[in-house]
Amino acid sequence: MNDRERSKRAGPRADARIRWAGSLLLPVALALGVTLLLLVLVGAPPVEALRLLWQGATGSPSKLADTVMAWVPLVEATPWRFQGPMIR
Repeated sequence: MNDRERSKRAGPRADARIRWAGSLLLPVALALGVTLLLLVLVGAPPVEALRLLWQGATGSPSKLADTVMAWVPLVEATPWRFQGPMIR
């Protein structure tokens, strides 16, 4: 059974989930790609810079709490939140 047959068998709900997941992953992948490109252009080591960003955002419980505190209002304000299926 190929992917197309599997997709037809799964129905439109599975297709909607795939499109919804893609609409979330594509912007994240694009942002990561642009960030890596900019880091390479300015001569910074991209892997080390991303490691330091991650460590700065999640390195301790208070840093993680600060990151979540800043992130939640941004997610709540995004228009894509009101499109597609609701997550329960």
